[in-house]
Amino acid sequence: MTSWPLGNSIGTGENVGDVGGLSSYGDEYITGLASYTDPSGDWMIIGTNRGVASVTRLADGRHWIDSTTDTGLVNSHAWVNLGKDAGDAVYMSEHGIHSLRQSRQFGAREDQYLSWKIRDTFNGLDRSRFQYVSGGYDQQEGYVVFLVTSAMGVGSHDMLLCLDTRSSANTERINLNADTAKWHIWEMGSGFTANLLRVIRDPEGKPRLYCGTTTGDVGHMTRTVYSDFATGGYACRFQTAHSSFGAPWLTKSAGDLTLDLQPGGDYQPQLTRIFDIGARTGPTILLDMSVDPPSLLG
Repeated sequence: MTSWPLGNSIGTGENVGDVGGLSSYGDEYITGLASYTDPSGDWMIIGTNRGVASVTRLADGRHWIDSTTDTGLVNSHAWVNLGKDAGDAVYMSEHGIHSLRQSRQFGAREDQYLSWKIRDTFNGLDRSRFQYVSGGYDQQEGYVVFLVTSAMGVGSHDMLLCLDTRSSANTERINLNADTAKWHIWEMGSGFTANLLRVIRDPEGKPRLYCGTTTGDVGHMTRTVYSDFATGGYACRFQTAHSSFGAPWLTKSAGDLTLDLQPGGDYQPQLTRIFDIGARTGPTILLDMSVDPPSLLG
């Protein structure tokens, strides 16, 4: 368009309180847009390198800055809305990780940042890659996770800063502040090039936190299964329980066995059959991971 009507803009500068231009003092600039929800309503968030402004729309169509903070936002992906029930958001600035409620109450007091307990780790991050930081909230597990680059990252994300929002009993959400914040620092294996965190629904319709890589791999996180996409992986062993099949006096032999395999990977699983409660062991069978249909073993 060669012209843009003022009514189509957020903030015309004609009314006090409208969303208008940013201050030129300190070279303030917009770093991202996000959303925020609590029991009282919904807001659009305008993040800058110097602060965060929550914006609401008035009945006459104007947009109003509801409140501001003195802690900025590194990028729109680094804003994690915890939802209506929590009435809070967690986000990253150039100086730390914050709770929106804590920022409104304490401003830019460093000892009130959620990241106060891990300030040495935070200060050691690669600041040149803050523009690529990505965060997400796993509602199923109660984790707020930020994907970051350490000083050893060499141009790619290699660390997860994980904030646990639940009590020790894992049953209820805690009131997030600098004292109650429980942090876990997870390092990624070599060769794993994580790129972005996103909350999407799994095939069962449950929202899960997924991590995507620069090579096209996608996986979700859980509290119970720990693995990575790197080469090598972890050595695993599964063994079924010993069973007499209700007839311990009979000698057993192995018949046909069907296994469902997921092709792919640079590993090769093995199957070993055990008889007489460990007294006899059958030959080891190598399972071919390149075959799409189930393997039939005689």
